[in-house]
Amino acid sequence: MLTISREVRVKIGKYAWAVYPLETFGYLLGRVAEGFIFAALPCSQTRQWHEFADRWVGLEEHLNMARQVARVFGLEVTGYYASTQDSSDYPMPSAIMQPGQIVLVYTTQCCPHCSWFGISHHDRWLQHGEEFTLGQGKRLTNAVNQKRVLKEWRRVNGGLVANPACGSEG
Repeated sequence: MLTISREVRVKIGKYAWAVYPLETFGYLLGRVAEGFIFAALPCSQTRQWHEFADRWVGLEEHLNMARQVARVFGLEVTGYYASTQDSSDYPMPSAIMQPGQIVLVYTTQCCPHCSWFGISHHDRWLQHGEEFTLGQGKRLTNAVNQKRVLKEWRRVNGGLVANPACGSEG
């Protein structure tokens, strides 16, 4: 069973709504063998609404930096996340997806309260309650704090990978 921390859900949701209606992308940090996702690292966003040529931009190029941050906390890059307005047939990037990677897709609806997310693992969508669950507290462990992870991410790469045509760091 995969367990997702509340901090991950909150971070992804806040970033998604901060740049809405644009899409956002980033890394998931956790421990696959133990089935935990502890933190999210925001990486990039699309430039224009409904133009998706720049989906997933920056993830492959900055993967080693994300791995470096993960190692500081005894974690690994377990997958990726994206936000979108329509996850019905969301394309997964073959260039960065390796077997066993987890993809969390946050779908923005009318408001943050009505928004939801799905998790794909081994090329199929997982069932909530049967194959993944949500952590009950703020974080899964006090050893991994989302704010500390983001502070290290900013130290390593200066923050979000700015999309050159976007000029925004989100």
